Amino acid sequence: MEQQQKRYVQKEWDVLGAAACRHAGIRYDSLDVLVRWTEQYCANAIYRIDNNDYLKLFGPTATNQYHVERAMLELLAENDEIPAPKIVAAGQPPHARPYLILTNIPGQTAEVVWDELPRDQQLAVADNFGEIIAALHALPGGKLVEVERRWGDRRQSAGQFRDLLVDRIKATDAVPERFRAAFVDYLEGEASADVERATTVCHRELAHNHVYLARGNGAWKVSGIIDWADGMRGPEEWDIAFIWFWMFSRDREAMSRFLASRYGKSGAPAGLARRSLGAILQMFEWHVFWEEIVERST
Repeated sequence: MEQQQKRYVQKEWDVLGAAACRHAGIRYDSLDVLVRWTEQYCANAIYRIDNNDYLKLFGPTATNQYHVERAMLELLAENDEIPAPKIVAAGQPPHARPYLILTNIPGQTAEVVWDELPRDQQLAVADNFGEIIAALHALPGGKLVEVERRWGDRRQSAGQFRDLLVDRIKATDAVPERFRAAFVDYLEGEASADVERATTVCHRELAHNHVYLARGNGAWKVSGIIDWADGMRGPEEWDIAFIWFWMFSRDREAMSRFLASRYGKSGAPAGLARRSLGAILQMFEWHVFWEEIVERST
């Protein structure tokens, strides 16, 4: 009975993927579902087509992500300094979920290979990554204005998480009241203003599982960055903070090399660390950092 149920579920996912491929005019010999939106922390389904391109089928709660990722990848396609998947096809069949068919990225994720790299290669990757993020943050974001107007911008996104954090702070009795009040003032004042005025094009989830590395001519480099569905215009510190915590896992030397490459001769701007704290506390990982702040202050 259990095997029969598994076959039935698999057939349902096969039908969904096949419908998107037919709509796109893509013929295939094999279509393997890798991730489903019914799995924990997954909003979309990902398929591998003939061991080559990928089909990303956006789930019932992720229509906005389809429009954001499509707009981001169309913007990135105009700049060859930022390695990212190319859109092969995009659309939405009648009465079905929207999809993107994307080119494959060579190499493996930093999550898989980073710890195996010699130290000099890790630092070389940090240099290379800094150049790429500098190019990303220099992109004109005008093409994102319309999609943000319809599907949400930095103010709505940051405000949602900021409100959640403020409620948590006020309810955290383990922290002195004076500290809580000062922290709320910082979030609703200075940190909120930083988000309000910033319009840099950001990825917003530059973790090691979204950054691919490949070796060429004896050196490792960033071969691609995936999963642009959370991208939008906002403070560059969204990306800087994410890179510090999840790409380099607080590796100070690698982060220093990255920052030197990202900011060049001008150097990292004053107050970057403070703004990065404010930025990360207005993102979807806010609770991780508030818990760490509480632990350190009690």
